[in-house]
Amino acid sequence: MDLTIEKPSPMARFFLSWLEFIWRWGFRLITYGLLFAVIFNWSWLSLRLFITPQTSLVRHIPWMIISLILMQILASFIHELGHLFAGRLVGLKLHMFIIGPLQIIKENDEYRFRFRRGLGIFNGLTASLPEDGQNIRHKMLIFAFGGPLASLLTMTVAGAMFYWVIQTQNWYKQLAWPWELLLILAVFSLSTFLSTMRPGIYGNGFPTDGGRILILLKNGARAVGWCAQVLLNKADMAHQRPSTWDGQLVEQATLEQDHSLDLLMGRLLAYYWALDRGDLELAERHLLAANRERFYVSGGFKLKVMFECAYFFARYKQDLDEAEKWLAFVRRPHPQLRPQFYRAKTAVSLLKNELVEAKVNWELAKQNYLTVEQKNGVWLAEMDWLDEMKEEIIQ
Repeated sequence: MDLTIEKPSPMARFFLSWLEFIWRWGFRLITYGLLFAVIFNWSWLSLRLFITPQTSLVRHIPWMIISLILMQILASFIHELGHLFAGRLVGLKLHMFIIGPLQIIKENDEYRFRFRRGLGIFNGLTASLPEDGQNIRHKMLIFAFGGPLASLLTMTVAGAMFYWVIQTQNWYKQLAWPWELLLILAVFSLSTFLSTMRPGIYGNGFPTDGGRILILLKNGARAVGWCAQVLLNKADMAHQRPSTWDGQLVEQATLEQDHSLDLLMGRLLAYYWALDRGDLELAERHLLAANRERFYVSGGFKLKVMFECAYFFARYKQDLDEAEKWLAFVRRPHPQLRPQFYRAKTAVSLLKNELVEAKVNWELAKQNYLTVEQKNGVWLAEMDWLDEMKEEIIQ
């Protein structure tokens, strides 16, 4: 499948450059404007808090704290629902939905619910995949817009209802807390809208919704690369081994020239594709390119690249020093990356001819691979690579 780069006309490029400029500075002005509005009206706000009725949350601090937590979770939930519904509108199918510790994930055409620790109580993520590559950029653009629009709509409705109550209804003083919940929800929805629509990236390297929208509007190499990755992920989730992926999509997934998490993930997909086809030279090139990108991202992606480097140099390059160098960076692997960690250690043990340790590491790798939640096409290839080493251990 060929995803073409449609270069905007000079007029469109001029418009997009000004839109990006206004977008970036507009969000900064709005954020600073809200901060200064609170500072300059602090006396009035303090007075309002002092004269709040007995039914106000302000007079019940424990309930106030609980309300703040619940409304922030609700604001994140509504934001992710916006992505989900926008995706459904254009024919995308939900693959993963995460709110705090709650995870809904599609496995073998069935949706499963899980509670997981360490995801952050306010974090959210929605991943939806297309049925095919038709109009993929437009579909993903609408998907990216869905979350911020849901947050903006929630802020508008909740804020308008609160304003109407305090301005026109005297019974606000008799029952204040439900309407204060609306105000808190409006504030958190505004905060979610501003933080997600800001053009840029998060600390972990993922683009914000605003950053993704801007990428797709420009429709350059980065937009084509990400759309290609979406289609490759779809093939991967359909249990297609990397060697069967569309080579043209693999090439397009690495088009981007800027340092980003997208490029790292594109390079990793290309590495798996080349390695599963037996093209070691091309696999090494993509792996080293992914390694250069790890300096620009954080989290588990960096570790994944290190483990693949250790495995590749031990298994296919017979370079023990280089392989051990990569393993030395990691003392305790993340639970989700233990399969790759022990696969790399098995390859290193084999290279050192330590067959007993290789068998132990192989069994740990096998055990961790069998507990992986998403058994995709890459998982199938990795299991075969692992079984190949078992044959050498037995011999």
